[in-house]
Amino acid sequence: MLHLFPLFSIVGLILVVLGIALGARRRRRKRKAAAGRIPSEFEELVGMTSRQERDFVRHYAAHDFTGEGAIVDLGCWMGSFTLPLAFGLRKNPRLSGRKIGLHAYDLFRWQDWMNQSLAKTRWAGRYKEGDDFRDAFVEQVAPVADLVTIHAGDLNKETWDHTEPIEYLVIDAMKSWELTNSVVRNFFPALRPRLSLVHHQDFVHYYTPWIHLIMHRFRNYFEPLTYVPEGSFIFTYREAIPRALLEKPYGFDDFSAEEAADAFEYSLTLVPAEARENVYAARIMMHIHRQDWTAARADLERVQAAGIPQGRELTLVSGLLDNHKE
Repeated sequence: MLHLFPLFSIVGLILVVLGIALGARRRRRKRKAAAGRIPSEFEELVGMTSRQERDFVRHYAAHDFTGEGAIVDLGCWMGSFTLPLAFGLRKNPRLSGRKIGLHAYDLFRWQDWMNQSLAKTRWAGRYKEGDDFRDAFVEQVAPVADLVTIHAGDLNKETWDHTEPIEYLVIDAMKSWELTNSVVRNFFPALRPRLSLVHHQDFVHYYTPWIHLIMHRFRNYFEPLTYVPEGSFIFTYREAIPRALLEKPYGFDDFSAEEAADAFEYSLTLVPAEARENVYAARIMMHIHRQDWTAARADLERVQAAGIPQGRELTLVSGLLDNHKE
Protein backbone atom coordinates (compact mmCIF):
# COMPACT_ATOMS: atom_id res chain seq x y z
CA MET A 1 0.00 0.00 0.00
CA LEU A 2 2.87 2.32 0.76
CA HIS A 3 4.14 1.91 -2.81
CA LEU A 4 0.76 2.93 -4.18
CA PHE A 5 0.60 6.26 -2.31
CA PRO A 6 2.66 8.26 -4.86
CA LEU A 7 0.48 6.89 -7.65
CA PHE A 8 -2.70 7.93 -5.87
CA SER A 9 -1.20 11.36 -5.21
CA ILE A 10 -0.36 11.85 -8.90
CA VAL A 11 -3.82 10.68 -10.00
CA GLY A 12 -5.42 12.99 -7.46
CA LEU A 13 -3.34 15.91 -8.67
CA ILE A 14 -4.33 15.19 -12.28
CA LEU A 15 -8.01 15.07 -11.31
CA VAL A 16 -7.72 18.38 -9.45
CA VAL A 17 -6.08 20.04 -12.47
CA LEU A 18 -8.71 18.62 -14.81
CA GLY A 19 -11.45 19.82 -12.49
CA ILE A 20 -10.03 23.33 -12.45
CA ALA A 21 -9.73 23.37 -16.25
CA LEU A 22 -13.25 22.05 -16.76
CA GLY A 23 -14.63 24.55 -14.27
CA ALA A 24 -12.87 27.40 -16.05
CA ARG A 25 -14.25 26.21 -19.38
CA ARG A 26 -17.78 26.09 -17.97
CA ARG A 27 -17.41 29.60 -16.57
CA ARG A 28 -16.15 30.87 -19.94
CA ARG A 29 -19.12 29.25 -21.67
CA LYS A 30 -21.53 30.81 -19.20
CA ARG A 31 -19.95 34.24 -19.66
CA LYS A 32 -20.07 33.87 -23.44
CA ALA A 33 -23.72 32.81 -23.34
CA ALA A 34 -24.59 35.62 -20.95
CA ALA A 35 -22.91 38.17 -23.21
CA GLY A 36 -25.43 37.43 -25.94
CA ARG A 37 -28.44 37.00 -23.66
CA ILE A 38 -30.56 39.82 -22.35
CA PRO A 39 -31.15 39.75 -18.57
CA SER A 40 -34.25 37.77 -17.61
CA GLU A 41 -35.99 40.81 -16.14
CA PHE A 42 -35.97 42.44 -19.58
CA GLU A 43 -37.85 39.48 -21.06
CA GLU A 44 -40.73 40.29 -18.72
CA LEU A 45 -40.98 43.92 -19.77
CA VAL A 46 -44.32 45.02 -21.13
CA GLY A 47 -43.79 46.51 -24.54
CA MET A 48 -44.10 46.08 -28.28
CA THR A 49 -40.43 45.33 -28.81
CA SER A 50 -38.61 42.05 -29.31
CA ARG A 51 -36.00 40.51 -27.04
CA GLN A 52 -33.40 41.04 -29.79
CA GLU A 53 -34.28 44.73 -30.06
CA ARG A 54 -34.01 45.23 -26.31
CA ASP A 55 -30.68 43.48 -26.25
CA PHE A 56 -29.43 45.64 -29.12
CA VAL A 57 -30.23 48.95 -27.42
CA ARG A 58 -28.76 47.76 -24.11
CA HIS A 59 -25.55 46.62 -25.80
CA TYR A 60 -25.29 49.85 -27.79
CA ALA A 61 -25.71 52.01 -24.68
CA ALA A 62 -23.16 49.94 -22.75
CA HIS A 63 -20.46 49.61 -25.39
CA ASP A 64 -20.88 52.00 -28.35
CA PHE A 65 -22.51 55.14 -27.01
CA THR A 66 -19.90 57.88 -26.62
CA GLY A 67 -21.86 60.42 -24.59
CA GLU A 68 -21.22 63.20 -27.11
CA GLY A 69 -24.96 63.60 -27.55
CA ALA A 70 -28.25 62.63 -25.97
CA ILE A 71 -30.38 59.52 -26.34
CA VAL A 72 -33.93 60.32 -27.39
CA ASP A 73 -36.68 57.67 -27.23
CA LEU A 74 -39.65 58.87 -29.29
CA GLY A 75 -42.81 56.92 -28.58
CA CYS A 76 -41.51 55.18 -25.47
CA TRP A 77 -44.96 53.77 -24.51
CA MET A 78 -44.28 51.55 -21.45
CA GLY A 79 -40.50 51.93 -21.55
CA SER A 80 -39.40 48.60 -23.00
CA PHE A 81 -36.53 50.42 -24.77
CA THR A 82 -36.03 53.08 -22.11
CA LEU A 83 -35.14 50.61 -19.36
CA PRO A 84 -32.56 48.55 -21.33
CA LEU A 85 -31.00 51.77 -22.63
CA ALA A 86 -30.59 53.09 -19.10
CA PHE A 87 -29.16 49.81 -17.79
CA GLY A 88 -26.69 49.91 -20.66
CA LEU A 89 -25.66 53.46 -19.80
CA ARG A 90 -24.87 52.40 -16.24
CA LYS A 91 -22.44 49.79 -17.54
CA ASN A 92 -20.69 52.11 -20.00
CA PRO A 93 -17.16 52.80 -18.69
CA ARG A 94 -16.87 55.98 -20.80
CA LEU A 95 -19.65 57.66 -18.86
CA SER A 96 -18.32 57.35 -15.32
CA GLY A 97 -19.20 60.51 -13.41
CA ARG A 98 -20.93 62.13 -16.39
CA LYS A 99 -24.59 63.08 -16.59
CA ILE A 100 -26.08 61.71 -19.79
CA GLY A 101 -29.44 62.74 -21.17
CA LEU A 102 -31.97 59.95 -21.80
CA HIS A 103 -35.20 61.57 -22.95
CA ALA A 104 -38.45 59.60 -23.23
CA TYR A 105 -41.33 61.09 -25.23
CA ASP A 106 -44.92 59.92 -25.40
CA LEU A 107 -48.44 61.29 -25.40
CA PHE A 108 -49.23 58.77 -22.63
CA ARG A 109 -52.89 58.57 -23.70
CA TRP A 110 -54.41 55.07 -23.65
CA GLN A 111 -56.02 53.55 -26.72
CA ASP A 112 -58.09 50.38 -26.56
CA TRP A 113 -55.93 48.48 -29.07
CA MET A 114 -53.15 48.58 -26.45
CA ASN A 115 -55.10 46.28 -24.12
CA GLN A 116 -53.88 43.09 -25.80
CA SER A 117 -50.31 43.89 -24.76
CA LEU A 118 -51.30 44.11 -21.09
CA ALA A 119 -53.09 40.79 -20.83
CA LYS A 120 -51.83 38.73 -17.87
CA THR A 121 -49.87 41.69 -16.46
CA ARG A 122 -50.51 43.71 -13.32
CA TRP A 123 -51.86 46.53 -15.51
CA ALA A 124 -54.54 44.43 -17.24
CA GLY A 125 -57.85 46.29 -17.20
CA ARG A 126 -56.38 49.34 -15.49
CA TYR A 127 -56.91 51.79 -18.34
CA LYS A 128 -59.70 52.77 -20.68
CA GLU A 129 -59.66 54.84 -23.87
CA GLY A 130 -58.15 58.28 -23.26
CA ASP A 131 -56.66 57.55 -19.81
CA ASP A 132 -53.24 58.88 -18.87
CA PHE A 133 -50.97 55.83 -18.42
CA ARG A 134 -47.79 57.63 -17.45
CA ASP A 135 -47.89 55.99 -14.03
CA ALA A 136 -47.34 52.57 -15.67
CA PHE A 137 -44.30 53.90 -17.52
CA VAL A 138 -42.95 55.35 -14.28
CA GLU A 139 -43.49 52.00 -12.49
CA GLN A 140 -41.66 50.04 -15.17
CA VAL A 141 -38.63 52.36 -15.40
CA ALA A 142 -38.43 52.96 -11.64
CA PRO A 143 -35.03 51.20 -11.32
CA VAL A 144 -33.47 53.80 -13.65
CA ALA A 145 -35.67 56.82 -12.91
CA ASP A 146 -32.65 58.97 -12.09
CA LEU A 147 -31.44 58.67 -15.70
CA VAL A 148 -34.73 59.38 -17.49
CA THR A 149 -36.30 62.72 -18.38
CA ILE A 150 -39.98 62.25 -19.24
CA HIS A 151 -41.61 64.42 -21.91
CA ALA A 152 -45.38 63.94 -21.83
CA GLY A 153 -47.27 65.58 -24.64
CA ASP A 154 -48.17 65.76 -28.30
CA LEU A 155 -45.03 65.08 -30.34
CA ASN A 156 -46.36 67.42 -33.03
CA LYS A 157 -45.91 70.24 -30.52
CA GLU A 158 -42.61 69.14 -28.97
CA THR A 159 -39.33 70.80 -29.90
CA TRP A 160 -35.65 70.03 -29.39
CA ASP A 161 -32.75 72.47 -29.10
CA HIS A 162 -30.90 71.79 -32.36
CA THR A 163 -27.62 72.94 -30.81
CA GLU A 164 -27.83 69.95 -28.44
CA PRO A 165 -26.66 66.86 -30.40
CA ILE A 166 -28.70 63.68 -30.46
CA GLU A 167 -26.39 60.68 -30.65
CA TYR A 168 -29.05 57.97 -30.66
CA LEU A 169 -32.55 58.68 -31.94
CA VAL A 170 -35.00 55.84 -31.33
CA ILE A 171 -38.20 56.33 -33.34
CA ASP A 172 -41.38 54.43 -32.59
CA ALA A 173 -43.63 57.41 -33.23
CA MET A 174 -43.88 57.82 -37.01
CA LYS A 175 -47.51 56.70 -37.04
CA SER A 176 -48.68 59.31 -39.57
CA TRP A 177 -47.34 61.82 -42.05
CA GLU A 178 -47.92 64.58 -39.49
CA LEU A 179 -45.79 62.83 -36.88
CA THR A 180 -43.16 61.92 -39.49
CA ASN A 181 -42.82 65.56 -40.50
CA SER A 182 -42.63 66.65 -36.86
CA VAL A 183 -39.81 64.19 -36.13
CA VAL A 184 -37.88 65.20 -39.25
CA ARG A 185 -38.35 68.91 -38.62
CA ASN A 186 -37.77 68.99 -34.86
CA PHE A 187 -35.28 66.18 -34.16
CA PHE A 188 -33.29 65.40 -37.34
CA PRO A 189 -31.51 68.80 -37.24
CA ALA A 190 -29.84 67.69 -33.98
CA LEU A 191 -28.25 64.65 -35.64
CA ARG A 192 -24.50 64.86 -36.18
CA PRO A 193 -22.67 63.27 -39.14
CA ARG A 194 -20.46 60.28 -38.26
CA LEU A 195 -21.84 60.27 -34.72
CA SER A 196 -25.60 59.80 -34.71
CA LEU A 197 -27.67 56.67 -35.24
CA VAL A 198 -31.36 56.60 -36.17
CA HIS A 199 -33.26 53.54 -34.98
CA HIS A 200 -36.55 52.93 -36.83
CA GLN A 201 -38.55 50.48 -34.73
CA ASP A 202 -41.41 50.45 -37.27
CA PHE A 203 -39.24 49.89 -40.33
CA VAL A 204 -40.97 46.64 -41.26
CA HIS A 205 -44.40 47.40 -39.85
CA TYR A 206 -47.12 47.22 -42.47
CA TYR A 207 -48.86 50.43 -41.33
CA THR A 208 -45.99 52.91 -41.81
CA PRO A 209 -45.04 53.16 -45.53
CA TRP A 210 -43.89 56.77 -45.13
CA ILE A 211 -40.77 55.56 -43.34
CA HIS A 212 -39.63 53.82 -46.54
CA LEU A 213 -40.35 56.88 -48.65
CA ILE A 214 -38.57 59.30 -46.33
CA MET A 215 -35.49 57.14 -45.75
CA HIS A 216 -35.14 56.55 -49.49
CA ARG A 217 -35.43 60.29 -50.15
CA PHE A 218 -32.69 60.82 -47.55
CA ARG A 219 -30.60 57.81 -48.61
CA ASN A 220 -27.58 59.92 -49.57
CA TYR A 221 -27.36 61.22 -46.00
CA PHE A 222 -27.72 57.91 -44.16
CA GLU A 223 -25.80 54.67 -44.33
CA PRO A 224 -27.68 51.42 -43.60
CA LEU A 225 -26.18 49.77 -40.54
CA THR A 226 -28.16 46.70 -39.48
CA TYR A 227 -31.52 45.00 -39.20
CA VAL A 228 -32.59 43.88 -35.72
CA PRO A 229 -35.28 41.19 -35.40
CA GLU A 230 -38.19 41.58 -35.17
CA GLY A 231 -38.72 44.89 -36.85
CA SER A 232 -36.02 47.51 -36.34
CA PHE A 233 -33.53 48.94 -38.79
CA ILE A 234 -30.62 51.14 -37.76
CA PHE A 235 -29.07 53.84 -39.92
CA THR A 236 -25.84 55.79 -39.41
CA TYR A 237 -26.07 59.52 -40.11
CA ARG A 238 -23.36 60.10 -42.71
CA GLU A 239 -23.83 63.63 -44.05
CA ALA A 240 -25.86 66.64 -42.93
CA ILE A 241 -29.27 66.92 -44.59
CA PRO A 242 -29.86 70.42 -46.04
CA ARG A 243 -32.16 72.42 -43.79
CA ALA A 244 -34.64 73.05 -46.61
CA LEU A 245 -35.23 69.29 -46.94
CA LEU A 246 -35.83 68.97 -43.19
CA GLU A 247 -38.33 71.83 -43.03
CA LYS A 248 -40.37 70.73 -46.04
CA PRO A 249 -43.65 68.98 -45.15
CA TYR A 250 -43.95 65.61 -46.91
CA GLY A 251 -46.90 63.55 -48.05
CA PHE A 252 -47.66 60.83 -50.56
CA ASP A 253 -48.10 63.37 -53.34
CA ASP A 254 -44.44 64.37 -53.01
CA PHE A 255 -43.36 60.97 -54.33
CA SER A 256 -43.91 59.88 -57.89
CA ALA A 257 -44.96 56.31 -58.62
CA GLU A 258 -41.42 55.63 -59.85
CA GLU A 259 -39.78 57.03 -56.70
CA ALA A 260 -42.17 55.15 -54.45
CA ALA A 261 -41.40 51.90 -56.27
CA ASP A 262 -37.67 52.58 -55.95
CA ALA A 263 -38.09 53.31 -52.24
CA PHE A 264 -39.63 49.94 -51.49
CA GLU A 265 -37.14 48.11 -53.68
CA TYR A 266 -34.38 49.84 -51.71
CA SER A 267 -35.92 48.74 -48.41
CA LEU A 268 -36.26 45.18 -49.65
CA THR A 269 -32.49 45.07 -50.20
CA LEU A 270 -31.87 46.10 -46.58
CA VAL A 271 -33.79 43.41 -44.72
CA PRO A 272 -33.43 39.62 -44.61
CA ALA A 273 -35.82 37.34 -46.49
CA GLU A 274 -38.03 36.72 -43.45
CA ALA A 275 -38.79 40.45 -43.13
CA ARG A 276 -39.53 41.22 -46.77
CA GLU A 277 -43.15 40.19 -46.50
CA ASN A 278 -43.61 43.14 -44.13
CA VAL A 279 -42.11 45.56 -46.65
CA TYR A 280 -44.46 44.29 -49.35
CA ALA A 281 -47.34 44.74 -46.90
CA ALA A 282 -46.26 48.33 -46.24
CA ARG A 283 -46.18 49.00 -49.98
CA ILE A 284 -49.75 47.71 -50.33
CA MET A 285 -50.73 49.76 -47.28
CA MET A 286 -49.42 52.87 -49.03
CA HIS A 287 -52.18 52.44 -51.63
CA ILE A 288 -54.76 51.81 -48.90
CA HIS A 289 -53.75 55.00 -47.06
CA ARG A 290 -54.26 56.82 -50.34
CA GLN A 291 -57.68 55.18 -50.75
CA ASP A 292 -56.48 53.67 -54.02
CA TRP A 293 -58.09 50.29 -53.48
CA THR A 294 -57.62 49.19 -57.09
CA ALA A 295 -53.87 49.73 -56.92
CA ALA A 296 -53.74 47.97 -53.53
CA ARG A 297 -55.51 44.87 -54.86
CA ALA A 298 -53.33 44.79 -57.97
CA ASP A 299 -50.21 45.02 -55.82
CA LEU A 300 -51.41 42.21 -53.53
CA GLU A 301 -52.11 40.01 -56.55
CA ARG A 302 -48.59 40.64 -57.89
CA VAL A 303 -47.08 39.73 -54.53
CA GLN A 304 -49.14 36.55 -54.33
CA ALA A 305 -48.29 35.62 -57.91
CA ALA A 306 -44.59 36.03 -57.09
CA GLY A 307 -44.96 33.35 -54.42
CA ILE A 308 -44.18 35.61 -51.47
CA PRO A 309 -45.16 33.69 -48.30
CA GLN A 310 -48.18 35.32 -46.66
CA GLY A 311 -47.57 35.88 -42.99
CA ARG A 312 -49.19 38.14 -40.42
CA GLU A 313 -48.59 41.47 -42.16
CA LEU A 314 -49.83 40.47 -45.61
CA THR A 315 -52.79 38.75 -43.97
CA LEU A 316 -53.68 42.02 -42.24
CA VAL A 317 -53.62 44.12 -45.41
CA SER A 318 -55.42 41.38 -47.30
CA GLY A 319 -58.14 41.50 -44.65
CA LEU A 320 -58.46 45.26 -45.04
CA LEU A 321 -59.00 44.79 -48.75
CA ASP A 322 -61.53 42.00 -48.22
CA ASN A 323 -63.51 44.12 -45.77
CA HIS A 324 -63.58 47.23 -47.96
CA LYS A 325 -66.89 47.92 -49.67
CA GLU A 326 -66.62 49.77 -52.97
